[in-house]
Amino acid sequence: MSQEIFHHIPCPWRWDELGPSYFTGAVAILGKTITLVDAGTVDSPERAIVPFLGKVGRKVSDVSDIVLTHGHGDHFDGIPGLLEVSRPTIHVHELDKPKVEDLAARTGFSPSIIEGFTDKQILRLSGRRL
Repeated sequence: MSQEIFHHIPCPWRWDELGPSYFTGAVAILGKTITLVDAGTVDSPERAIVPFLGKVGRKVSDVSDIVLTHGHGDHFDGIPGLLEVSRPTIHVHELDKPKVEDLAARTGFSPSIIEGFTDKQILRLSGRRL
């Protein structure tokens, strides 16, 4: 397993004949479990997150939490793809929680895994304080 704790994962914004164009990314915080900061776009799990985790000897099923920086689709549209093999808790600011609940309604995952947080709240995830 990699000794690094924080890993940036470039996530594809779109694919065309020239290959991927990158606009956003995710961060993997590795510990006994994995916390992802953002989940990228729809293609991000398959094209970026899962391959990265494999390279560092980890599995998507190790992802226990996803923390969203904000409620734009390029940061949370990858959630349904991750839920195919993992059951993380999704943490999102209360103001953006309705957007993620809408994603849950559109894609069929349970909104019960979505937890809101507030400004300056400390989250304890993967054995760390965020």
